[in-house]
Amino acid sequence: MLFVGPTATSQQIAWHHAISNDDWLSVVAKRTYLVDRGRLLLAPEQEPLRILEGDPSRTGTIVHEADIYPFKPLTDIVVQGHAYPPRPQDTSFIAKVEVGPASKALLVVGDRQATLSPTGRIIYSPSEPIEKVPLTYEVAYGGIDLVAEEKYGNPMMAFDRYRRPEFQPEYHSPFIYPRNAAGRGYLIEATREAVDALQLPNIEDPYDPISKRGLAVENVLRWPSMPLPWGTNWLHPSFFPRIAYLGASRQFEPPTGPWPEVRRGFAEAPWPKLGHITEAMDYRFFNAGSLGLQLPPLQGDLSTLEFRLVALHPTGRDFTFRLPAKPPRIWVDGRNGSFTATNPVVHHVVIEPDRNTVHVVWRGHARALRPYTEPELEKMPYKVEWD
Repeated sequence: MLFVGPTATSQQIAWHHAISNDDWLSVVAKRTYLVDRGRLLLAPEQEPLRILEGDPSRTGTIVHEADIYPFKPLTDIVVQGHAYPPRPQDTSFIAKVEVGPASKALLVVGDRQATLSPTGRIIYSPSEPIEKVPLTYEVAYGGIDLVAEEKYGNPMMAFDRYRRPEFQPEYHSPFIYPRNAAGRGYLIEATREAVDALQLPNIEDPYDPISKRGLAVENVLRWPSMPLPWGTNWLHPSFFPRIAYLGASRQFEPPTGPWPEVRRGFAEAPWPKLGHITEAMDYRFFNAGSLGLQLPPLQGDLSTLEFRLVALHPTGRDFTFRLPAKPPRIWVDGRNGSFTATNPVVHHVVIEPDRNTVHVVWRGHARALRPYTEPELEKMPYKVEWD
């Protein structure tokens, strides 16, 4: 179909590539499907394109990531909902997200408490039976050590008198875990008061559980050595490593050996590249999928690529589906009545097993003749065709 200006489910975007110094046009197009016995059926109600939407009442929590980024180097796979135990009374289990040969496993653990032994060792209570666990970064490793902050004070509060709407000193405390401000389990010092106040994560990396390592970081600059937060939902723009693709980071002491993100294959050395955004900018900032769920660009006929979710559906059954056999055909405006064909790529796939729903955003992009303004874009045509 031919469109002029944005619609609820598609939009043409003009942008300048900061690295290659070229002008581009992109079209993003979204479709919402219902999953019926492994088949994707077009949903009667199509969800519109979203802008970035956070939850102001929950630090570091994203309700919706933006669908309308003009470019992503990789394809994000996002799962929102809950993890469900395979058997009643399970106190821990493994959940999985599989996309073809790619796989990510999550260790899901019931609520438990930490205590400090007389010898100063942290002891964990047996975990409680699990009914379900939300797939949010609030239950992953991270958070803020409020006991340490109360003890030493947040030095950023000294700037509170100069507060501007965009600067919130409470979110810049050195006692917040830079990889996940929303989580739980981050501990600076293993004092009895701090350990007693500690909430422990319910979703962990099965290859690096907190029970197998020291939990206290001891120095706020040594946070790079602590566990990677593990999940399937969107990463907040302020979380490391995402923020590092803009050249920014909290202060740190470099870890011994490669960064965990590099060692695990989630980033490429040399990394992180920090500095002014004009020199350090990397378009991977726009990839907001969890570590391990940012995949090489998905494109072409994807009908043989199976998506399989284990222990992530309320029925307890595996949740499986394949994308439609043919991608959409997308053209950007070539000006003077012509159109430029693109090679469509999957921007991201958002899976909601609790609702049996899948959202797929495709992107097609091609070089533009020149930069275009928003008023111009509202009058510029583009084409999207679906089978």
